[in-house]
Amino acid sequence: MNKVNVLIACLLLLSLAVGCGRRTPLQATATATAPPAPTPTPNATFAPSSALKGKLMGAESQNPLSAAAVILCLVTADKKCSLKANLVTTVNEDGSFEIINIPPGSYVVFYDPSGKASSGWKDIDGLEMILNLDGLNDPPGSVSFEELKSTFCGGGGMTIKRGTIFEFRGHIVVPMEGGIISEKYGLTMDFPEGKPITVDVQPGKVTQIEIKAWAL
Repeated sequence: MNKVNVLIACLLLLSLAVGCGRRTPLQATATATAPPAPTPTPNATFAPSSALKGKLMGAESQNPLSAAAVILCLVTADKKCSLKANLVTTVNEDGSFEIINIPPGSYVVFYDPSGKASSGWKDIDGLEMILNLDGLNDPPGSVSFEELKSTFCGGGGMTIKRGTIFEFRGHIVVPMEGGIISEKYGLTMDFPEGKPITVDVQPGKVTQIEIKAWAL
């Protein structure tokens, strides 16, 4: 190879090297653009649920009624009472219990230390207490003793707890203190001061109660 050819080859290589170092607009590489950060959405707010917390203890023994059931009975507009099988819980070893997600309202509190009710929740759900709660709450009552026995917890008879006191005014019975038990379902309704044990559940509030089971 003569000197002229070598010189030409060197010039060509030099021009190629310079060209590779330059970028034309067509050769410019695109810069990746990061997607915009998502706009944070506010946390959804939920209304706090209403709940009932309490203890179920024997009035005489002072022992917790562990494994007993507690069930609520909604007081309706006509002053009757409808049992709610979805508002039920089991008492813990220390006697404590809790029922959550309770619709606001007034409830009569029943309990079942026998275990009978738990085998028949389907039958109990919606069962209406055919008795005049006004009569029980505000003596003199308006329920006869025969009517009370035949209708309490859907009929099937009832047991009067030891030490229970009723006052009879003609054919009208006025419960003074004590409790009655449904023989069919085992549910107990106590009325320690002549009134069924009731709770008023407020929206978003936790209601506290302590039940002293009559004659236990």
